[in-house]
Amino acid sequence: MVFGKISKFLAGAVISFNLAVSPVLAGTSSQLSSSSSIEPIEEKTSKDALLELEKTIDERVYNATYFIQADKLTSASNIEEYIKNNTISEKDMYGELKKESIVMLADTHCFSRHRKKMIEIIKNINRENLAVGLETFGTDMQRHIDDYMHSRISLEKFVSMTRYSERELKKYGYVNLLEFLKESNIKTIGVDMPNFIVKSTTAEASISVFINQYSGFDFFNRDLATTKAVIGRLNEGEDVAIVIGGIHAREDHLPYMIEEASSKKPAIVFQQPYPIRKSTSLAGEYERFKELGLGKGKALKVNGNYKEFYLNIEPDIKEMHEYMKENFISSQE
Repeated sequence: MVFGKISKFLAGAVISFNLAVSPVLAGTSSQLSSSSSIEPIEEKTSKDALLELEKTIDERVYNATYFIQADKLTSASNIEEYIKNNTISEKDMYGELKKESIVMLADTHCFSRHRKKMIEIIKNINRENLAVGLETFGTDMQRHIDDYMHSRISLEKFVSMTRYSERELKKYGYVNLLEFLKESNIKTIGVDMPNFIVKSTTAEASISVFINQYSGFDFFNRDLATTKAVIGRLNEGEDVAIVIGGIHAREDHLPYMIEEASSKKPAIVFQQPYPIRKSTSLAGEYERFKELGLGKGKALKVNGNYKEFYLNIEPDIKEMHEYMKENFISSQE
């Protein structure tokens, strides 16, 4: 019994870093393809469109490579020299991102500083045809997102339709991000799986599946929904910036899927240059990379399969622990 609780807690620790308070069971994978209740929305993320898109993706490649992908920095022979030779100013990073039609802004849900940085990034790369996609909201929320953005409904009314509480969205910076997008008149879209699917399973049930296989998160169908939403905007002549959990942004997941479907390579911005693991001292890693030259106003540029930029945003450890306690530890007691 104790081992079961510990296992669930560790799985919850992984989940907390991926903006997945109510993740989807592997058992619901077929729902996205078989459900007849998905209504047409602006991005036309319909059953037939998703089935057609799914044919272009090799799910075996998507699943097989995820956990064996090596971290670029850990494989560098001289990390100090590598950072010195590849660090640029954030201003230069913004200049490059402005030229990209797809930008992925990878965040960690429990750090409100990440949303604050997202606002700064979007301010600097904004242009007339930019749409911002939020993983926080499902594709079926588009009408309500539009109503909020055009002041037809209040923030309170809008939040009541989501799977999050207003307190959570405020605490972790999503309300500030929403208000910025609204005030700046930036087109905003939901890119996650439809809420009625995500809401249909509980976090605790998903955690037990995740212990056995990560596909319990239903990453594939979630990324499929996001890819379809992105393709819809590209077809309308828009550029897209996606605010999404860092695990989705690993190159063999959503970037791979978007490239397969559109032949366009997204650029990716990560909030920290190190993986968040149970064994990692986040504060220690932040200080280490800061000493190596990756400080405020700097970005580490990595050119691999995709153009990637790594910032070094200071983690708020207290905030992370509060999030863990509120969402996972208390549920196991």
